[in-house]
Amino acid sequence: MHLISANETSPIFQRVAAEQVGLARLNSIAMALNTGKKFTLTTGPYNYAAAILGGVANIRTPGQAFFDVGRRTDVFAGMPYAFTIGPQTEFEIEALTDDFQFAACWAVAIQPMPTQVIRPQDVSVHLHTVGRISYQVNRVIQSELSLWETYIPSTNWAFFPPMMYQDSEALLLMKQDRATGFAIHQLRAAEREETFTSRHNDLVIVPAGAYHSLVSSPIGVTYALGMSHSLSAARSPYPDYAWYSRVYAHASPDPRLPIVDIGMEPIDPDAES
Repeated sequence: MHLISANETSPIFQRVAAEQVGLARLNSIAMALNTGKKFTLTTGPYNYAAAILGGVANIRTPGQAFFDVGRRTDVFAGMPYAFTIGPQTEFEIEALTDDFQFAACWAVAIQPMPTQVIRPQDVSVHLHTVGRISYQVNRVIQSELSLWETYIPSTNWAFFPPMMYQDSEALLLMKQDRATGFAIHQLRAAEREETFTSRHNDLVIVPAGAYHSLVSSPIGVTYALGMSHSLSAARSPYPDYAWYSRVYAHASPDPRLPIVDIGMEPIDPDAES
């Protein structure tokens, strides 16, 4: 099974170790902290990348401090903040608001990633519109570890035709803008096909060499935080559906997109000067 249900009774609502779910490299955690609570970790041999899902926090390492990181109350209320931490670094996250949430992934470093904060103005927004396959992707981090956000309006598909990344493992943290929302996934891996349903805060596992696509329910908007570790960018579309993008290449854009954009963020006076 490539789905892990959320643990809604714990502040840590998702936690995955690579070896427990059939992955070779990629690990993940998603958690909530209330005001004043702290999370401390030493990265060891790993690169670490995290997206702030909602709320505001301070982030400190022995050599750097980043204050008031984050703004949106949840993933449907604005653009993301994120951060990366390199290997052999101790860091601390201190929540400044209640229900501060973040999701992180880590993998053994091939090349050390810098300690940095990514802000909304650093994120590129891409609208994919090919017939009913219309969705938004916010590219947050593109490196050895990558983070991206996908917003899928109701009844729309995403990641279709399915694309297979031979040397890339991915995890998708799912969220819904309505409590009863859901998404239906189709995953093909090792000559097996699996169809399953995800709900709020569930985690989807996409192993290297798998094809994956999903459709948002008629109830509301589906969100997916993608977290991946790649050894190469080699990819290929699922051959049975490769024609779809050519036939519908000039379809009209979905007027519901974008779901979030930089216009939802406060104006930075320094950027305007």
